[in-house]
Formats: sequence, structure tokens, C-alpha cells
Amino acid sequence: ISKKFAYLWCPPPSATDTASSEGYGPTELNNLNNCYGTESELKAMIQAIKPTKAIADIVVNHRAGSTSWGDFTDPTWGVVKGSDYAVICSDDEGFTGEPSLMGASSKRGAADTGDKYAAYRDLDHTNTTVQQGIVDWMNNVLKPAGFVGWRYDYVKGFAGKYVGQYNADSNAEFSVGEFWPTAGYSSDAWGTEIKNWISATA
Repeated sequence: ISKKFAYLWCPPPSATDTASSEGYGPTELNNLNNCYGTESELKAMIQAIKPTKAIADIVVNHRAGSTSWGDFTDPTWGVVKGSDYAVICSDDEGFTGEPSLMGASSKRGAADTGDKYAAYRDLDHTNTTVQQGIVDWMNNVLKPAGFVGWRYDYVKGFAGKYVGQYNADSNAEFSVGEFWPTAGYSSDAWGTEIKNWISATA
């Protein structure tokens, strides 16, 4: 690999919900021991592929709860189970799907800035705790592990401007977003939607 590629895409590095062993339902962002291996094995792999550089697949649209739908662990971002869900979008399914806990709380975030994702809790990217938490994770956990850039998962789920903000605040060397238009295929329509998203990240 080191003799052939400039960058290597790596799957989501954080601990994840057991129903999503590929990594797309992250529970503990700061915990880099996951279904692919240990944190030390991850760091050793990133060192071994040099001068090829590692790109992390990061899931920042949503998070999985640890013991219920919406409780977060490592970091908590201020979530208090059954009481405070200010970092979760107010129109998230958890507020109706878990009425005795999330549904009973009045501490909710703003409305989603993108498409909803029903499987896990949508993060409120207008919330500065979420913004700072993502940047801290990038700069203090992922970059020290050896990553130099990001593959953003499901960027349709939040406004494109936040991708630009997170790239700038983490000094990303390279990034790409997973974006696909919703409507049936049309080269003109799809091209317009993709260009509009790219422009929003600037």
C-alpha cells in the first residue's frame, strides 16, 4: 500500500453499537477500540502504511445511546439520561420512540439542519457543545492516532457549512463527503444538488 497510494480510507474508528459493527452507530467517540481491532493496532497500522496517509471515516450526523436511545458516553456532551437532551435535534424520533425517557424531557436541541436518520439520534450541529465536541475529537483523539483527514458519513443529515467549519478547525489535509441526491437519477438534477452541497461547505 505504501508504494501505491497517497491516502488510505479507514472505516469508522470509534466504539460502536453492536447492531452496527461496521462502525456507523458510534457510542463512545473517544474509545478507539472497536470491532476492527484495538487502538494500538490502529496506530500501528497507520504507521505501517507510511508514506501513505490515513483518512478516517467519521460519523458526526448521529450517535447511538449506551443504555437507552439517547444517552451518550465518552463524551457525554452534557446529556443526562431522562432529563437533558439539548445536543439531540428536537425532531429526532427518540422523543416519540422513547416516551418515558427522551419524550419526558423538555431539554431538546434545535430542529435538524438536514435529512433525518431514523436509526440513531441526530445531532444538533447548531449547538456549540456538539461543534466543539466534534472538533475536540478530531484534534485530540483522531489526529494523534495518525489521521490527517476525513470521509464524512451521511452529510445529507446536516448543513454543509458545518463540514467546512470542521475542516477548518481541524486543519484537514483532505476530506470528502458521502452525498447522494434523493430524487430518481437525473444527471442535471444530481449535478445541481451535489454542486450546491459543495458550495455550502465553502
